[in-house]
Amino acid sequence: MYSYEDRLKAVELYIKNNFRMNDTLRELGYTNRMNLRRWYLEYQRTGTLHKKTLNAASDRKYSREQKETAVAYYLEHGRNLTWTVEALGYPSLNILRSWIDLFAPGKRKINAWSGKNPVQFSLEQKMNAAIKLCTRKGTANDVAKEIGVSKHSLYRWKKELLDKK
Repeated sequence: MYSYEDRLKAVELYIKNNFRMNDTLRELGYTNRMNLRRWYLEYQRTGTLHKKTLNAASDRKYSREQKETAVAYYLEHGRNLTWTVEALGYPSLNILRSWIDLFAPGKRKINAWSGKNPVQFSLEQKMNAAIKLCTRKGTANDVAKEIGVSKHSLYRWKKELLDKK
């Protein structure tokens, strides 16, 4: 799933950040608490990380055609990981994420709120979102889905930005 380099980078950043989990996860943007904790414990116990990815065997049991079918379904049916896994009956969410990143880079929808680690939007991104909200032709929900936030966040950003100017 994650390359050796990605896992090692995560562990080293975790140590550099004085074991602050949230700061490390926010900065990385590509793993979760359980993975980071498991990688750190392995690193602490052995002084290194295993080179071979653990999910390689489970990933090999799917053909390229099955992987591409799953990615196509994801892209054509609302870009929802859970719906895709439920509809096709395979693979896991994490494996599907990796397939999407492989076959359709940049197309995976990133939710603004993933567990306890929010995705941070820059002021410019918030301004662009507020402008889209104000100049929209469809509903606020459509704009929110396109950006990957809730419509409540959009309205809050709009209010904050209008209050500043």
